[in-house]
Amino acid sequence: MNNISLLLNKQILLALGTIVFIGAVLAAGTGAFFSSSATATANVFTAGTLTLKIAQDNAGTPGGGWLASQNSQWNFTAMTPGGTPSEDAVWLKNEGTVDGMTLGVALANVNENVGGLESQMRITKMTLDGVSLLSGGAGMTSSSYVVPTNCTVTLGGSDRLADAIFAASPNDVICTTGTDYSEVWESSATNNVGAGGQIIVNKPVTIVSVGGPSVSSITAGLQIDSDDVTIKGFTLRPNAFLGEVSAIYLNSLGADDVIIDSNVIAGTVNTGYVASERGIVIAIGATFNDVEITNNEIRNLATGIYSNPHTGVIDVMNNSIHDNLAGIGGFTGIDAQFNQFFDNGEAIGTDATYANGTITNNEFLNGDMINSYGGPVVVATNNWWDGLTANTSGSVTSAPVAGAPITGFVNGVDGSNGNGFADVQDLRLSPIVNAGVGLNAGQEKRFIMAVQLDGPTTGNAYQGASLTTDVVFTLNQI
Repeated sequence: MNNISLLLNKQILLALGTIVFIGAVLAAGTGAFFSSSATATANVFTAGTLTLKIAQDNAGTPGGGWLASQNSQWNFTAMTPGGTPSEDAVWLKNEGTVDGMTLGVALANVNENVGGLESQMRITKMTLDGVSLLSGGAGMTSSSYVVPTNCTVTLGGSDRLADAIFAASPNDVICTTGTDYSEVWESSATNNVGAGGQIIVNKPVTIVSVGGPSVSSITAGLQIDSDDVTIKGFTLRPNAFLGEVSAIYLNSLGADDVIIDSNVIAGTVNTGYVASERGIVIAIGATFNDVEITNNEIRNLATGIYSNPHTGVIDVMNNSIHDNLAGIGGFTGIDAQFNQFFDNGEAIGTDATYANGTITNNEFLNGDMINSYGGPVVVATNNWWDGLTANTSGSVTSAPVAGAPITGFVNGVDGSNGNGFADVQDLRLSPIVNAGVGLNAGQEKRFIMAVQLDGPTTGNAYQGASLTTDVVFTLNQI
């Protein structure tokens, strides 16, 4: 059905050269009687080259010779809505003399015989040497921790976090080097410690670990009482305070511009869970604006996130939420997108307090489900269940469901049509310019792309329809 030609852009010329000067002045200074000089002759400055070539994929190895273009490389036929994605590959090689740091991927000469087909062609995979060129899919967005470089305060191993918050100026970046900021350790601090031993964050500060979640823990619990707070790079475990047993308590004072990012939020046991332990609790009756819970692993808790009725919508995005009794409980006032739920007793539960919220573009794996225990109908559309049909109970609207995993978007954005997945139209209108992967001089890598007719929205009008396009690769030095 798809005849895809793959083309190559012109090579890019880059300056690269060296020169060595030989000789020295033997005597110098005004009025010197003796002097000498030497000359380096015939110096040559030669520009390096980026020369990108393409080869056919022959069972995982390059075949057919390295050429500037390959025609009719892929021919995907008899595609069916929601069927198995069609996948193929080509090989790319930098035959130049300088390294190509980034890759561009674009489409040219897109032709369809039924209008709108390109937006139905879901791109379910696009990789170079195993590295995805799509971004922003479901689950955590980063597997490696980035060490902070903008610290204004750095704590030594004998410093207490509560003391540092008390002494901090607004907008300080507090970088920690300790291994565990526990209730016992923090209890001797004079200020910023609550009755339950929790650390009270009552100033606009960023608290970030130098070593990341595998090195630094906060087990005293955090109570957020201020706007403009960021918590990043810790293993966070629950502590009892204010009648809650949680790792982070977003207090009833409310908060604006709070970011909880790149943490492991876990129960006190690594298998199962302890009853009443919660990861993040959203206080009842408070007002929250621009609160983001992103890129965290949330596991082994009775409830990963518990949302009491509140004002404002909290963004819960790109988290991996697993092995909890409930991933998100009391769901209301939450925009849940691009999360991956698996091995929970239930992924999301709503009750009579449910008033608003978004559940879309998430992955529900290994039997995880959405349960409604009363209240308004819960809208949960364009989510992926690995059982292929939505797993819900109660009043939940789940159609349409996604026809494939939420693997990511072109340039991390859901394109011009907002259909919840990467598609051919997205790549045509917004090509990938500088993907963070390239080819060094002499290096060759395998490019794989898989496409699928979108299941929920591809109707009879597209039977027998076809689309052809050229895929244009660009190798860039920077």
